[in-house]
Amino acid sequence: MNGKPLAMYLDESARNAWKPAALAACLGLLGVYPTGSRKSRGKALAYGCLGGLVGFGAAIAWENRRLAASVVSSAWKKMSRVRDEHWLEVNPIDYA
Repeated sequence: MNGKPLAMYLDESARNAWKPAALAACLGLLGVYPTGSRKSRGKALAYGCLGGLVGFGAAIAWENRRLAASVVSSAWKKMSRVRDEHWLEVNPIDYA
């Protein structure tokens, strides 16, 4: 995060996610077009919103992948340390 607060980091990620969300919304709208059947405007709007939500979610996940990797790595290290401490409590090493 380079010393930036989490809220500022997530805000920047959300701003960067709008372009992929708009593209996915357009693709969702185009999903109604080639069928040839008479779809209602409501269904077209629903497909567009669904595409936009999927695109926005994917873009947010992609923008925050390094942050998620850092959190998972830190948690894994802490769990390993605690697991080792518990093992040593049950199985003490006697060097004498």
